[in-house]
Amino acid sequence: MSIFESLGVPLLTVAVTLGGGWLVTTRVTDHWDQIRKNRDTDQTAAGEFQRLYGEFVAVWKTWNALTSGHTPVSSPERPGWDCLERATAAEGAIEALLAKLAAERVLTGAEVDVLGGVRQAFKAV
Repeated sequence: MSIFESLGVPLLTVAVTLGGGWLVTTRVTDHWDQIRKNRDTDQTAAGEFQRLYGEFVAVWKTWNALTSGHTPVSSPERPGWDCLERATAAEGAIEALLAKLAAERVLTGAEVDVLGGVRQAFKAV
């Protein structure tokens, strides 16, 4: 029996074990990286949504104050138009955020309904 024959099987076993371990480790690492990326994306989207919601509510309150007649307008020349521009910008940004969420994820029917409800709520106000 030559030295190659006596070392061949153990070396092959080691090579297969190392290759399999590398493959499994790579897949697990990729999986956790994807989970972390999704979590970061979710946190960014949630922060953006909160900011846009706050802007939209601020515009809504401004519009209510302007149209009620109880708040005198002294500085802006076109307060209604400025309020409309801000509302349109906030609504457009919310539409873009919802489209981004829908494009980046595989959504269930319930999640699609929630996104649609959020969109309709902003359109109804």
